[in-house]
Amino acid sequence: MTEILCDFPIGKSKTCDRKLCDDCAHLIGPDLHYCSAHHQEWRAFRESGGLVRELENVEPFKGR
Repeated sequence: MTEILCDFPIGKSKTCDRKLCDDCAHLIGPDLHYCSAHHQEWRAFRESGGLVRELENVEPFKGR
């Protein structure tokens, strides 16, 4: 049995790390899970357009 921890960033390079069961873990991306509370926060951020605003500010990697 694998242990699933909440990967929601909480600052200073730390994550929530709440232990999750298979049924309560929300898969956000490859090996990226959020607890129910942080999933709700993520959805509100995404639905408000926050994700698009943040991604528009990403500068492409210029190479070496």
